[in-house]
Amino acid sequence: LEEDDELIRRSKEHGKAVAEAIWVFSTTDKVGHNGHLNPFPKAVNAQGCEWVPTDPQVADKGLYSQWGEVRRFGLSRSDLDALVAPYGCDSDKNSLIYAQAYETYVLTNQARSNPKGEMEHISEFWSDDRVGWTFSPPARLVAVADQIVEKERFNLEKTCVMYAQLSMALSDAAVIAWYNKYKFNVERPITYIQRVIDPKFTIPWLGFTPPFPAYPSGHSTFAFSGVGIIEAFVGSSYPFTDFCHQNRTDFLGTPRSFNSLRDLAIENAFSRLPLGVHYRMDFDSGNFCGILCARKVLQLPWKK
Repeated sequence: LEEDDELIRRSKEHGKAVAEAIWVFSTTDKVGHNGHLNPFPKAVNAQGCEWVPTDPQVADKGLYSQWGEVRRFGLSRSDLDALVAPYGCDSDKNSLIYAQAYETYVLTNQARSNPKGEMEHISEFWSDDRVGWTFSPPARLVAVADQIVEKERFNLEKTCVMYAQLSMALSDAAVIAWYNKYKFNVERPITYIQRVIDPKFTIPWLGFTPPFPAYPSGHSTFAFSGVGIIEAFVGSSYPFTDFCHQNRTDFLGTPRSFNSLRDLAIENAFSRLPLGVHYRMDFDSGNFCGILCARKVLQLPWKK
């Protein structure tokens, strides 16, 4: 028993020393360290039909417009530019961007026309936008991991490795997503739809469009990066039921079941279309960026 007590004492000291070293290292990231204290650091000047802020409270500033400069774990500098350019802002009805905006418009109206139906359930279940109401998008993937760790009774070593990889992949996901958001500066669907399709178009349920450009989708990037890590521990065909919102009374929190974690990521990413805040191309590009983040983190030298 005395040896066990000594082992616990030394383990605590080692843990504190590691935590202190990580904290000191984090302070050398000039952009990432304490970046939350100034979430709207600079103005973003739109040209032509580029993104314009949809939140009048922040005027011409975009949320975390500097985040593409944050330190990365697995991604290289060239990885940030691996994403292909999005469709342009052509207002012609035969253009690709018109087709994408029209899909969002139709899905949103379908969801709006069936209150409390499946589309609303999906939209609210994955909304993860409203502070104090639901998770943040990356934290949602941590909550998914929490359920799996408990269900599968992971041992301590496996749990620590998974959370380390998951956290690093989600961090890189934020960097690559926000780097490309402000690189391409794609306007949100509400702006395009109101200008080209329906000037009376509004956002249901959520009530607002997040204050940053559309492409790629942050939800999609976080979902696929997180799932890409978790799959490495449970397999690509792992069935999962998400109980994150069970017993909620302010919206339908009924658990949702999936044949695989990839199906979960797909629904998470898709949910942004009937909510009216993203195009299909945002979903697809987030898929690419998220999987890239997961693969790069998994390729790091985790064992000596």
